Amino acid sequence: MTTSIRTFLSALAVLAIALFISPRPAIADIYNVYTLGTDNSGRLSPYGITDSGHVVVMNADCGYSPTGLCYFESTFNGVNIGESYTPPDLPYDNGTPCTVPASLGLGSYTGVCNNGRIAFQGGTGDYYYLYSGPISNPTIVYSGTAAFLRLDANGDFVWEDQRSETMYLAVETTPEPSTLLQVDTGIAAFAEFLRRRRMP
Repeated sequence: MTTSIRTFLSALAVLAIALFISPRPAIADIYNVYTLGTDNSGRLSPYGITDSGHVVVMNADCGYSPTGLCYFESTFNGVNIGESYTPPDLPYDNGTPCTVPASLGLGSYTGVCNNGRIAFQGGTGDYYYLYSGPISNPTIVYSGTAAFLRLDANGDFVWEDQRSETMYLAVETTPEPSTLLQVDTGIAAFAEFLRRRRMP
């Protein structure tokens, strides 16, 4: 095996070990944002997200319902799953009180939180932003107002921009730590594969 190959394999091994044992910084969550449609002049509002990831929208002007309310369940891209006169049981908020980190300098805004994540509206004057992510490191997800925030344990959430009268869904897509571990393991395995191939 040549010296350059040995050096390359050694570098790969060191990189894999360093990635595996080094502490991971708290990375901001990454989201895909989907438009769910308008609120139909205030009649509709986002109600939450089911365990299976379906969006539930409440209709406050449901004439054929005994209570005047009904709930529509659909996928993120609008495929209708069903509707009901009674609200579904949604574990989107575990009730843990949470406050906006002071480091953001946004004052005393409160938010919804679940499973170590937070979602809240912040800003000053006419500039509003929707923040979400780990409680210790939220990031801006959307520029605009946010109402009816509903956050689930996976970090996905729904809300309504009351200025544009539009409902939205944000799906969290940040790589999990297990994915990063797979990358580390893959580098180490690749280095071992190369080493064995070069052996006489």
